[in-house]
Amino acid sequence: MTNVLLTCCANGSVDGVIDHLHKLGVAVHISDSADSSPYENKVYYHTVPQISSPTYKSVMRKLCDTFDIDIIIPSISEDALFFSKHRKSFDAVSTVSSKFATEMTCNKAMCYYFLNYYKFPVPQFCTVTDKKELDFAVHDLGMTCFKPQKHPNGSGKGFRIIDDVQAHKNMFTALTSEMYYVSYSSVVTAFEWRVEEEDPPELLMMEYLPGTEYSVYCFCHNGRAKYIVPIKRIETVNMCSSVARIDMNRDCINLARQICELYEFEYNINIQLKRDKLGNLKVVEINPRIAGSVMLPVTAGVDMLSMTLLKAAGRKYFYNYSASNIIMKRHWGEVYDYV
Repeated sequence: MTNVLLTCCANGSVDGVIDHLHKLGVAVHISDSADSSPYENKVYYHTVPQISSPTYKSVMRKLCDTFDIDIIIPSISEDALFFSKHRKSFDAVSTVSSKFATEMTCNKAMCYYFLNYYKFPVPQFCTVTDKKELDFAVHDLGMTCFKPQKHPNGSGKGFRIIDDVQAHKNMFTALTSEMYYVSYSSVVTAFEWRVEEEDPPELLMMEYLPGTEYSVYCFCHNGRAKYIVPIKRIETVNMCSSVARIDMNRDCINLARQICELYEFEYNINIQLKRDKLGNLKVVEINPRIAGSVMLPVTAGVDMLSMTLLKAAGRKYFYNYSASNIIMKRHWGEVYDYV
């Protein structure tokens, strides 16, 4: 039986992924730094150090050797970067793109600079490392969205929006994990505290994009996207899609295809797009890994999980998949309706 390792997803929304991998006839392992996981009764669970730990590599090698892991599927970008750098140290196949492509997308500022150089549509942006630059970006340039350029242990879960009115309005009603809106004073306070701790943040600032948001799922082979499935985000909870639907928008598909060719990606890639106030599509983020809602395209008929296993095993997979028009709703689990 094939042993598949999903990394860093002890508490993620991967119920559907685990169930589908079981249906595909593989043994599922999960590694994470958490002491326990709600999935322990469904998978082989392994507690490992955080990615930043100097022992992470040796522990992961021992895990893979001990349990005869055949295929590694990273679920956060920092892990994708780790395995793109160290793939030769593991007998298992790491389902990641090249070190260059992964590194250029894990650093969000570097990603914007690279795309901008090749004339891809990105938001207006700048980087800041001190309060003076922060003041200029917010008050003079009007860039009210921000995100750390790099996150120490993976995804930072989305941009924050500086909006004093919304921040005060939502202070006692929004979930702690849903604090999209923050006040400028709170950002300055946090910024100054980090400077005092001699750990100043490196932030990517960007313009606010008010339009429709798309999460585009791509499966790549030999540097080209073989399948592209755009999903329109309708509602979010815990900064993940709670209601989303397939939307085979040609503009999204064409832009995603060009991006995949630029980076020469492999395996699963997730591209976040959003429209500006004039309705123009812009690239918000590229995640060089499998995404949490991958079961939406899988359920729609484009089985990117099966393709991942077949590609990793060096076997051929079919090219005649087509996506049905369905909508996903997350409650305690995931519900799919054909529309």
